[in-house]
Amino acid sequence: MLQHLDIKNYLLIHNLSLDFYNGFTVITGETGSGKSILLGAIQLLLGERADSGALLDKSKKCVIEGVFDIKQLDLKHFFEQNDLEYEDTLIIRREISPNGRSRAFINDTPVNLSILKSIGEQLINIHSQFDTLLLGTKKFQYTLLDSFANTNDLFTKYLKLYENFTFFKKEIEEDREMMRQLMHENDYKQFQWEELKNADIKENEYEELHQQYELLSHAELTLQTIKETTALLYENEQNIYQNIAQIIQKLRNISSYLPKAEKFIDILENIEIEIKDISMSLSELADSLDYSPDELQRIENRLDLFQKLMFKHHVQTTEELLELQENLKKDIKNIDELANKIVKKEANLLQIETELRDTAIKLYNERKKAIPELEKLIIKLISRLGMQDGKFIIQLEKLDEPTIFGFDKLELKFSANKGIEPEALERVASGGEMSRLMLALKSIIASQNYLPTLIFDEIDMGVSGNIAAQMADLLSDMSMHHQVIVITHLPQIAAKANYHIQVEKKSDRDITHSEFKYLTDDERIISIASMLSNDNILDTAIDTARQLLKQV
Repeated sequence: MLQHLDIKNYLLIHNLSLDFYNGFTVITGETGSGKSILLGAIQLLLGERADSGALLDKSKKCVIEGVFDIKQLDLKHFFEQNDLEYEDTLIIRREISPNGRSRAFINDTPVNLSILKSIGEQLINIHSQFDTLLLGTKKFQYTLLDSFANTNDLFTKYLKLYENFTFFKKEIEEDREMMRQLMHENDYKQFQWEELKNADIKENEYEELHQQYELLSHAELTLQTIKETTALLYENEQNIYQNIAQIIQKLRNISSYLPKAEKFIDILENIEIEIKDISMSLSELADSLDYSPDELQRIENRLDLFQKLMFKHHVQTTEELLELQENLKKDIKNIDELANKIVKKEANLLQIETELRDTAIKLYNERKKAIPELEKLIIKLISRLGMQDGKFIIQLEKLDEPTIFGFDKLELKFSANKGIEPEALERVASGGEMSRLMLALKSIIASQNYLPTLIFDEIDMGVSGNIAAQMADLLSDMSMHHQVIVITHLPQIAAKANYHIQVEKKSDRDITHSEFKYLTDDERIISIASMLSNDNILDTAIDTARQLLKQV
């Protein structure tokens, strides 16, 4: 239940602090006085989007705060789920800064708008003057039927199953499409993989083959060079080795009287050994060169195969070819894995569909069973509201395929007058009759669902006289179980309320603002009398106002 509302710097409201009470409260005032501004502020508390255009003073922020008594609501799980601290008294605050940024708080904890909307839906139901359009929506129509049939929990179960069903069905369709694409590409990928597999590629093979090819393709030149080198170093009659040996001998001959020559002798002796070792190593290397035209041809063919594969697959190394081969293998394997995944998902989908159909049948039967009594109640209520010849028909047809509302098709038909066949609600013209019908239907929904606060914005549009009195009685009845707040222009409704708030537009210097105040009993008489009169309040209007208030 809404207990208190604080509004600062919002549209025509400078600073408002207003208490609310259980029971029936009306809000009255001249057109344009600011009645609906209060409704707009409450809608902001419930998660509606805001902008800086709502600021009265564009240089200051707007703050709207509502206090709610929620101890009768089962909201502790919601608070735990959203990591919020629960208290029996809930405080919601919205702030709008001059730059248009908005912030929301629940018990001083910042929250996003989706959380605010979720909790707001469980606190207040608002009917604006344009909500008769909701009559034609399937969501409203099913809400009406499920509320009366007490099938909300069953429908919630169905809805979860339906969401799972559509989710898995979509996933399977996507997997099948992927399967078709993979199958289309699979033959070529299989061919590519077998081609690479048959090539029997070894790690770093191309790079090593390339080195071998370079060596073998120059084998004759290599052997000739080694032969000539070893000859110059060690094998010719006049070779470097013998020349160094002669130099060493000559230096020894003078070393007795040139001791420094010993140093050069040591160096040359080491060089002599190195030359001999180099010559022998080169000779061994030449012997190891197994030049064969057949081997060279084999390497050329192998390199040719590598170059073709690399060109074909746009790679440059053996490692990339091996990686490609492994990826192709995985892709081919993925088809089998995807096929198995689809089979498992189809089995799961079948199980969900079976449970979905069973739940839908129960839902359909419970809805169908409740229809005759619901039709009678609606006809009784609209008759009470001045439509004695009104007809209301609820048609529910079973379907073979699931929809978001069940395996059935619901159509509500209405006629307010004798001799006129009922038509689908979405085709019936709006007006006073539709306002009364909406009130009747909302009273049924409210009686079946515990919504602490119901707000009606000019639900009495197009209504007057005795019908207005009947509407007032229905609103009063609703207020026995709910907090009911009504914005009205009708004296009959205003008189029926437990509390009466008057809204007036006033100007101070250059500023126009709205003022809200609770009326005393005497002030209520004058306010209701003004609704009954034109410009001047007549004594008869005052008497009538007193009579209306006595009937409460």
